[in-house]
Amino acid sequence: MKNFLFIVVLVSGILTSLAQGEANNWFFGNGAGLVFNNLTGTVTASAAAAGTINTAEGCSSISDVNGNLLFYTDGRNVWDRNHQIMPNGNYNNGTGLLGDPSSTSSALIVPRPGNLYQFYIFTVDEPHHNNAWAYPNQGPANASGNSIGSYSEGQGFTVPGADDGFNNGLNYSLVDLTLNAGNGDLDGNEKNVHLITYDPNDSEDPKFKCSEKITAVEHADGQNY
Repeated sequence: MKNFLFIVVLVSGILTSLAQGEANNWFFGNGAGLVFNNLTGTVTASAAAAGTINTAEGCSSISDVNGNLLFYTDGRNVWDRNHQIMPNGNYNNGTGLLGDPSSTSSALIVPRPGNLYQFYIFTVDEPHHNNAWAYPNQGPANASGNSIGSYSEGQGFTVPGADDGFNNGLNYSLVDLTLNAGNGDLDGNEKNVHLITYDPNDSEDPKFKCSEKITAVEHADGQNY
């Protein structure tokens, strides 16, 4: 575990302002896509992500300075530039990240300063009361701590289909674009690293760990975040 200090801004949506074409490709919702052209000032719909991403809320995508897609994520799965899921970023195969498609800001991509081929994905889980009531065991549970078959808050979904049964809080993972034949993959040595942004001495804080919202800003030096 590592201790980090974060400034969390409570917002319902995040638009990251980047230097050139890094924000040109957006993939979100149920296979929705928009491609912005910052040279012509136009935007076109894209069906390239049809059958891949399917998220009710948080997601993030990143392109290179020329506007070419690099990868995108819903906070659990990570898809490469060819819209193929990364081998080490596949939630249903047990290699995914610790975000949640129903988390407001499930995933946030931040370039690694000084390295053009590496990016951090910060993920925030959706903190369920049903998981907190089961802590430190796997949820869902009711307010008395007794195991229940489905979540009472939300759509009545079960574990592990829509939730892993734990409030995972804030974590980060490293994407290396030199892996997987140049299509990118998650670095197995720096993945789902938990960040303590709560008071571990408060009996309630570790049950929830963090909120659903996170953002990042570029430093005045133009290099860091």
